[in-house]
Amino acid sequence: GVGASDTTMPNYSSAKDGQPWAEAAVSTFYIAKGVTGIGSYAFASQPSLNNVVFQDASDLTYIGQRAFYDDDNAVFTDEGSEDENATLDLSGVTTMGEYAFYNCDKLTGVELGGSITAVEGNGNTSNKIPNHAFTSTGVQSITVPSEIKEVGEYAFYDCPLNIDPYISLQEGLKTIGDYAFGKNDAAPNTMMTSL
Repeated sequence: GVGASDTTMPNYSSAKDGQPWAEAAVSTFYIAKGVTGIGSYAFASQPSLNNVVFQDASDLTYIGQRAFYDDDNAVFTDEGSEDENATLDLSGVTTMGEYAFYNCDKLTGVELGGSITAVEGNGNTSNKIPNHAFTSTGVQSITVPSEIKEVGEYAFYDCPLNIDPYISLQEGLKTIGDYAFGKNDAAPNTMMTSL
């Protein structure tokens, strides 16, 4: 059986860096209940990846840097979520790397907790949504938890924030990084009209 210490997937130093599935052109990954961590670069740059299914994403406490980087064909499903809008329940994640879901076009919703430590090239920062974490995803609205003090640079850049409330900010927030909620003017996305 799998012991408690075996529930976090390993970190990798780059895409195609020894992941058992790196050259397999896998179309679907099923991540079982009890998996608590997704390592850095674990599923990065997988153009054949069409589905990522979590039995219960609320079990996750760790998502590494570039874990799902550039998986622009992947549809994310959280079987444990009661939300009809395909929201990933990441409320238990306490450590998240920069670029975690960068360019995951089909990731449409996330629920975040307030105790996130951002892992970035310049070190770790408590109570921060990491730089570029959800850049160019399909996230349509976001509630920044009250414990979060900083939203990183480009964290939600180029997201189609078009479901009310588009962005809900709480009293504890102190810093919003450059272009955190910015838009790429060339992209045909709905512009945010309320905050």
